[in-house]
Amino acid sequence: MKCVLGFPLTGCGIMQLIDVASFAVQSADADLPDSLVFGEFELRPGSRELLRDGTPVALERRAFDVLLHLLRHRDRVVSKDELWQALWHSRDVSETVIPQAVGKVRRALNDADGHWITTVHGVGYRFVGALEQPVRPASRHRRLRVALGFAGMLLLVVFAIWLGGRSPPASPADEATIAVLPFVNLGPDPDSDYFADGIAETLLNQLADIDGLQVASRTSSFRFRSAAGEATPALAEIAQALQVRYLIEGSVRREAERFQVSVQLTDTTTGYQRWSQRYDGRWGEILTTQQAITRSVVEQIASPLLSGAIASADPAGTATDPVAYE
Repeated sequence: MKCVLGFPLTGCGIMQLIDVASFAVQSADADLPDSLVFGEFELRPGSRELLRDGTPVALERRAFDVLLHLLRHRDRVVSKDELWQALWHSRDVSETVIPQAVGKVRRALNDADGHWITTVHGVGYRFVGALEQPVRPASRHRRLRVALGFAGMLLLVVFAIWLGGRSPPASPADEATIAVLPFVNLGPDPDSDYFADGIAETLLNQLADIDGLQVASRTSSFRFRSAAGEATPALAEIAQALQVRYLIEGSVRREAERFQVSVQLTDTTTGYQRWSQRYDGRWGEILTTQQAITRSVVEQIASPLLSGAIASADPAGTATDPVAYE
C-alpha cells in the first residue's frame, strides 16, 4: 500500500517519517560500510546511490533498501517475512510488493540470469555475487553518524507526534485510497474464475506501483468475494472496512479467443459511480486492455496527492503475460 507524506500527518505519514528516521540510524550503523562493490556495481548506503562503472543507476527507495539488506546479509538466505518486517515494518501491504521490489533490483543490475540474486523458492532471496573488500569509514566519523542518526530519528518522531496532535487525522475520504474487489466471471465456463481473478489482481498490482496511491492488499479486498446466493455487503461498508475512498468492481466474460471486461469505479464518499467502461477485444489484446484500465482509473482519481503520478506510471512494466491465464 502506497504512503504519501503530507500535512496534516496521517498515521501513514507518521510511519513514513519513522521509515526515513530508521534508515538514518541504519545508515549510521558501525557495521555499514561507505561502499559495497560487486563486479561493475558500487552501492553507497550513505548517499543512497547505485553506480555502474561510475555512472548512477536509477533505483527507487524501497528497491534500494531491499538490495542493501540482501548485501548486508549475503551470508544466508533472507526470507520474505524478514524483508517484510525489516523494510515494511509488518504493515498490511500487497503480497506482491516484495517480488516487485526484487524485480526492480534485478532490472537495475541487469540480472535476468540470477548472477547476483537468486530466488530460493518458498523461502526468499540471497545475494550470491562476490563482494570486494568493503570500504569502511573512520571510527570517529562512525560515532558522529550514529549520534546524528539517533538525534534525527528522535526529532522526526517528536515532530510528527506534535504535528499530528495539532490537527485531526485525515479520513480515507481525503486521501487517494482504493481497493480492487474480485471481478465476477460472467462466462459459461466456471473454470474461467481464475481469469477474472487474474485481471483484478493485475490491475491491483499496477495501481500499487503508482506513487501517491494507497491500495488495499489482495488479502484484504478479496475476502469480500460473495459466494453464490450470498448477500453482498454494501459498498460503503466495504470501503469503511478497508479504509478506502474508491472501490473498483468488474466482470469478465471469455468465449474462445474473445473477451469482454467491464469495470466500474465508485466514490464511496458520495455513493456515485465515478467512471465505468466496457472493453471488448481479442485474447492477444488483453495486456493493452489492462494498461488502459489502469490509466483511466488514475486519471479519474487524479488529485494533488497524485501530481505527476500519471506521467511517471509505467503499467506496462507490471503487465501479465496472456500465457499466464492459459
